[in-house]
Amino acid sequence: MKTYTEDALLALRDRHEAWLTAQAGVIGTGVGLDPSGQVVLRIFTKGIKQATRQAIAARLVGVPVAWEEGEVVAS
Repeated sequence: MKTYTEDALLALRDRHEAWLTAQAGVIGTGVGLDPSGQVVLRIFTKGIKQATRQAIAARLVGVPVAWEEGEVVAS
């Protein structure tokens, strides 16, 4: 898997965000760190189907993705 900088993932997210958020079960996107400290594309979901996850993974081959199931709450 390719290593991305935060800026590169933000640009990638911006290019794909409209398509991603149009997928059933996707409620938002972001960029952050995984537990190991790697920069990842975060995809926030609620009730996403496996087929949708697979379609997203196929479109984002090689992109480090962290799936976050649940509500997104602004603070």
